[in-house]
Amino acid sequence: MDELEFTVASQQPREGGAVLDFAESLNEGLLDLLRGHSVTGKSADDLFKARGPLATFSARIDAAHAFGLITDSERRDLDLIRQIRNAFAHVSLGSLADISFNLPAVRIRCLQLAEFPPDLVREAKAVGWLPHYDPASPRDRFTGACIFHWVSLKIRRDRVERVTAPDRIALTDLGGAIRQLRETR
Repeated sequence: MDELEFTVASQQPREGGAVLDFAESLNEGLLDLLRGHSVTGKSADDLFKARGPLATFSARIDAAHAFGLITDSERRDLDLIRQIRNAFAHVSLGSLADISFNLPAVRIRCLQLAEFPPDLVREAKAVGWLPHYDPASPRDRFTGACIFHWVSLKIRRDRVERVTAPDRIALTDLGGAIRQLRETR
């Protein structure tokens, strides 16, 4: 999701649409980050395909954390965002209006999201992403967390040097390693 889409999504009147859009942007951000740390080709593609082991938001969160690509607190927040997304996504389309950030289960999860430092909030306000941010508002807390985590994922993804397949190990190196192992027995 680009900057314009973030601005539009954060101001959508329909809460459910904004929740699903933000969560999908984070899911895609994790995909981009993980793909940046994998080789190209079928073996990597198979990990991310529709029924692959890294096809879901949850699996991507776990993998990114396991590989040291996101912090413990980012993992916690992304998992909360996933749970909030699920609450909105599992409501039938006809009753999407029946769910809101003030529903107790949603509100509690939103208020568990990390509160960001005032200087970061000021920066987000300056570019129009959080025009009226209130950390006590579940919707604002959710929107702020999504924006800050999306930016973090984007920064990390942009810093990745594409992984290449490992070089073959020379036979002389293998022979030396075997001799060394034999000597330590």
